[in-house]
Amino acid sequence: MKIRVTLIATFTALGLHAQELLPELVHPSARHAEQTKALADEKIATTERALQTYLATLDAAEKVATTAAQVPVLAAIAAERKETAKGPLSSSASPEFPRNLQPARRKYLQSTAQINADYSARQKRVDSEYLRVLTGLQTKAASNAKLTAQIEAEKKKLIERAANDATSDGVAGTRWSFPGSYAGARESDAWLQFEPNGDIRVGWRKPDDKGTWKLERDGKLQVVVWKDKTITETILLDPSRKEAVYIPRAGGEFRLRRLSPGS
Repeated sequence: MKIRVTLIATFTALGLHAQELLPELVHPSARHAEQTKALADEKIATTERALQTYLATLDAAEKVATTAAQVPVLAAIAAERKETAKGPLSSSASPEFPRNLQPARRKYLQSTAQINADYSARQKRVDSEYLRVLTGLQTKAASNAKLTAQIEAEKKKLIERAANDATSDGVAGTRWSFPGSYAGARESDAWLQFEPNGDIRVGWRKPDDKGTWKLERDGKLQVVVWKDKTITETILLDPSRKEAVYIPRAGGEFRLRRLSPGS
């Protein structure tokens, strides 16, 4: 799996880095790397088990649909299986997806969300413990400029990781109001949703009105980049994730309301 390669590469780099540290940091750094790797390996294994359970449900449904020659159902299942291979599933299935498979899909999404939440909480505890150790060492390193610099570098990495995790918290899966007049849509259809897989879904369902989103730093606000073909739009999110301002390229501003809590 792609995520496995990425994580292994990350931890190999951490191991090489640990060899360059001063003796005071070698053991704490190695322990933090080992704990982080163990958590990541556990998350990968647990996520894979949840996925295989869901795929087994799809396989069983596919056999039934094949026997009954239900071509639309087979196509929907094939599309769903393809989406699971690409990465996280969107929070809502396609209209063609069989209703009898919706409970299994929801259960899979809930399982992965819980796995991610548990992993995040446990990783934060591991990082906090390492930060506590670094802070303790810092008081003893006042006369050692090199050790002080290495401690600061280690602390910076922890803080940056926490900041990166925080930027995605509270956004994936959320649905927001959108100006119906600007979208040419009825008020009930005027919404957009930030999917966990990085896609943007819109309620007015025009084929060209779609895109991807990514959070970036911009002072106290977070910037969501909405890319549709060659168009880049900007949405500024309040740090509370409850309000947002849409700034079209054509000018003006539109305030957006959060409609759903997200995943």
